[in-house]
Amino acid sequence: MEASEVSEFEAIKSVSSKLGISEESVRRWRRKAQVDSGERPGTTRAVAPNRLWVADITYVRTWQGFCYTAFVTDACTKRIAGWAVSATMRTADLPPQAVNHAVAVRFGSI
Repeated sequence: MEASEVSEFEAIKSVSSKLGISEESVRRWRRKAQVDSGERPGTTRAVAPNRLWVADITYVRTWQGFCYTAFVTDACTKRIAGWAVSATMRTADLPPQAVNHAVAVRFGSI
Protein backbone atom coordinates (compact mmCIF):
# COMPACT_ATOMS: atom_id res chain seq x y z
CA MET A 1 0.00 0.00 0.00
CA GLU A 2 1.09 3.52 -0.70
CA ALA A 3 1.27 6.11 2.06
CA SER A 4 -1.83 7.92 0.74
CA GLU A 5 -3.86 4.69 0.76
CA VAL A 6 -2.87 3.93 4.33
CA SER A 7 -3.85 7.41 5.50
CA GLU A 8 -7.25 7.18 3.75
CA PHE A 9 -7.83 3.76 5.32
CA GLU A 10 -6.88 5.07 8.75
CA ALA A 11 -9.13 8.10 8.25
CA ILE A 12 -12.13 5.91 7.41
CA LYS A 13 -11.33 3.66 10.37
CA SER A 14 -11.15 6.69 12.67
CA VAL A 15 -14.46 8.13 11.46
CA SER A 16 -16.10 4.69 11.73
CA SER A 17 -14.95 4.26 15.33
CA LYS A 18 -16.19 7.75 16.28
CA LEU A 19 -19.62 6.92 14.84
CA GLY A 20 -19.74 3.46 16.41
CA ILE A 21 -19.73 1.65 13.07
CA SER A 22 -18.12 -1.76 13.45
CA GLU A 23 -15.74 -3.29 10.95
CA GLU A 24 -16.84 -6.62 9.50
CA SER A 25 -14.51 -8.95 7.68
CA VAL A 26 -15.67 -10.38 4.39
CA ARG A 27 -15.54 -14.15 4.05
CA ARG A 28 -16.19 -16.33 1.06
CA TRP A 29 -19.68 -17.75 1.03
CA ARG A 30 -19.73 -21.51 1.34
CA ARG A 31 -22.62 -23.76 0.54
CA LYS A 32 -24.10 -25.09 3.78
CA ALA A 33 -27.33 -26.73 4.80
CA GLN A 34 -30.54 -24.78 4.25
CA VAL A 35 -31.48 -22.41 7.04
CA ASP A 36 -35.17 -22.32 7.97
CA SER A 37 -35.29 -18.57 8.55
CA GLY A 38 -34.64 -17.89 4.86
CA GLU A 39 -31.33 -16.11 5.50
CA ARG A 40 -27.94 -17.09 4.20
CA PRO A 41 -25.53 -18.44 6.80
CA GLY A 42 -23.03 -15.83 7.95
CA THR A 43 -25.13 -12.77 7.09
CA THR A 44 -25.23 -9.74 9.36
CA ARG A 45 -28.46 -7.94 10.15
CA ALA A 46 -28.65 -4.22 10.76
CA VAL A 47 -30.66 -3.67 13.92
CA ALA A 48 -30.97 0.12 13.65
CA PRO A 49 -30.28 2.88 11.12
CA ASN A 50 -26.69 4.12 10.84
CA ARG A 51 -25.26 1.00 12.52
CA LEU A 52 -24.17 -0.86 9.36
CA TRP A 53 -23.20 0.77 6.08
CA VAL A 54 -22.41 -1.14 2.88
CA ALA A 55 -20.34 0.32 0.03
CA ASP A 56 -20.29 -0.47 -3.68
CA ILE A 57 -18.49 0.87 -6.76
CA THR A 58 -19.96 0.64 -10.24
CA TYR A 59 -19.55 2.22 -13.65
CA VAL A 60 -21.95 3.83 -16.08
CA ARG A 61 -21.33 4.17 -19.81
CA THR A 62 -21.96 7.70 -21.07
CA TRP A 63 -21.56 9.39 -24.45
CA GLN A 64 -18.11 10.61 -23.42
CA GLY A 65 -16.84 7.33 -21.92
CA PHE A 66 -17.26 5.75 -18.52
CA CYS A 67 -18.30 7.38 -15.27
CA TYR A 68 -17.54 5.67 -11.95
CA THR A 69 -19.77 5.96 -8.90
CA ALA A 70 -19.37 4.80 -5.32
CA PHE A 71 -22.42 4.42 -3.08
CA VAL A 72 -22.71 3.98 0.68
CA THR A 73 -26.01 2.36 1.64
CA ASP A 74 -27.56 2.06 5.10
CA ALA A 75 -28.22 -1.67 5.50
CA CYS A 76 -31.20 -1.17 7.81
CA THR A 77 -33.16 1.43 5.85
CA LYS A 78 -31.81 0.41 2.40
CA ARG A 79 -31.33 4.11 1.59
CA ILE A 80 -28.25 5.62 -0.02
CA ALA A 81 -26.38 7.44 2.75
CA GLY A 82 -23.68 8.94 0.52
CA TRP A 83 -22.24 8.84 -2.97
CA ALA A 84 -19.35 10.09 -5.11
CA VAL A 85 -18.78 10.30 -8.87
CA SER A 86 -15.48 10.37 -10.76
CA ALA A 87 -14.14 10.09 -14.30
CA THR A 88 -11.53 7.56 -13.09
CA MET A 89 -11.90 4.57 -10.80
CA ARG A 90 -9.23 5.45 -8.26
CA THR A 91 -10.15 3.22 -5.37
CA ALA A 92 -7.98 5.27 -3.01
CA ASP A 93 -10.12 8.38 -3.68
CA LEU A 94 -13.65 7.39 -4.66
CA PRO A 95 -14.88 5.26 -1.69
CA PRO A 96 -13.54 7.69 0.97
CA GLN A 97 -15.34 10.53 -0.82
CA ALA A 98 -18.59 8.54 -0.65
CA VAL A 99 -18.05 7.80 3.06
CA ASN A 100 -17.26 11.47 3.77
CA HIS A 101 -20.43 12.49 1.93
CA ALA A 102 -22.50 9.99 3.95
CA VAL A 103 -21.03 11.24 7.23
CA ALA A 104 -21.64 14.88 6.27
CA VAL A 105 -25.25 14.18 5.24
CA ARG A 106 -26.16 11.99 8.22
CA PHE A 107 -24.17 13.56 11.07
CA GLY A 108 -22.82 16.89 9.87
CA SER A 109 -19.10 17.54 9.59
CA ILE A 110 -16.86 15.53 11.94
